[in-house]
Amino acid sequence: RFKDPIDPLNSAIGFFATRDIGQGDVLFNIPTECAVYDPEDEFNDEYGELHCGTAMAMAEELSDEEEGTPFMDLIREWYSVKDGNVGGGYGTLPSLFSPSGKVLLQKILGYNGAGPSLPPYDSFDWLEGEWPNTCKGSKDDPIELLAATLVVQRNWGGKVYPLFDLVGHSRSDKLVNTVTVIDSEGMGVRPVRRIRAGEEILTNLVDESTVADWATPQVFRDVGFVESTERTQKWIFGRQEAEFLLLQSADSKELEFQWSGEPISEKGVIDLELELDRLHE
Repeated sequence: RFKDPIDPLNSAIGFFATRDIGQGDVLFNIPTECAVYDPEDEFNDEYGELHCGTAMAMAEELSDEEEGTPFMDLIREWYSVKDGNVGGGYGTLPSLFSPSGKVLLQKILGYNGAGPSLPPYDSFDWLEGEWPNTCKGSKDDPIELLAATLVVQRNWGGKVYPLFDLVGHSRSDKLVNTVTVIDSEGMGVRPVRRIRAGEEILTNLVDESTVADWATPQVFRDVGFVESTERTQKWIFGRQEAEFLLLQSADSKELEFQWSGEPISEKGVIDLELELDRLHE
């Protein structure tokens, strides 16, 4: 359902428990045969999250309007895909922003001759670099461009599973209530604690042990949304050598700040103050 049923136009969709769910229960299993993927793809992470074979398979599925699965029918409805065209917009990744949208984002991030001064530093690389150069995909085919970004957004281990992308994301250990298990038979989502009726089903899309630098700006670049402070934001400013967390206190709802790396240098503080002044102009 909508997270805010009172304001559905401005609300995302999520899974919510309709009853209490025990830790030993199974939320759902998705067999591998229901996923979109290329069986010949080795599914390594050499090229990040844009798995070329899966993206090509996704484009083929999206183009087959006669034999579509319910999952593909839903995606075609979301993006108004018909007769090889995408009528409802390309999605939410910066890679598919309109030209004016990209210019605005570049201005916010402080693009100059050396690139942006604020993260993400590679906002548009998926479709300007990876897709045409690594995957040899089309720069002009709207179906292929949509398919590539859908794979970046929604793949898990190189496969795109129906339903799983509706599970909400949080970095907060207090809020995350599920774990994802993948094996040769498919994907399973299991509770890690008791889930109360009405509680949103949440997982953590970020494996901190392998992608510790996948912070809030990278989630925006790869998934298309800005993490909520209610669910914890992580910021890494590489050029200013600053790393910290932003989160809301469960009691007071006030914003809390926590260093998650080495304290920032005096030069880094000055650089960030200059960026803040620029953004206020």
